[in-house]
Amino acid sequence: MTRLEVHQLASGYLENSNGHFKFVAFEDSSLQASIITKMIKFDFLGTGSPQLLIAGNSKDISPYNGHLDALAISLVESGGKVSSHNLGIDLYHTQVGDLEIIKFKGGHYLLVAINGGKLEVYKIRGNEAF
Repeated sequence: MTRLEVHQLASGYLENSNGHFKFVAFEDSSLQASIITKMIKFDFLGTGSPQLLIAGNSKDISPYNGHLDALAISLVESGGKVSSHNLGIDLYHTQVGDLEIIKFKGGHYLLVAINGGKLEVYKIRGNEAF
């Protein structure tokens, strides 16, 4: 069995280069506001290149520590630019259980499953985001 070690606590993603994985840390420290639990890759802005949509938060923390729910939702574009405003989605104080993209009647929709809440549906409008 391969033993792996962690030497930093930054948020990021694993990049697969022909079966070799490299950790790429997010440069924007605003993504450290809470726990990232879900990511989904899709061309949300209609640019021809995919972006990474990030959501999360956690209420599974002891009352002593409080909730980690300061992450609204963020979009990471190629080059590392992060935007969390003007997306039309407010997920502050929620705990995102899952994200999925579906195609329906010629359009793409983002499904957001909120733990303990209702399923939210957002139409993806390309350069307008949601």
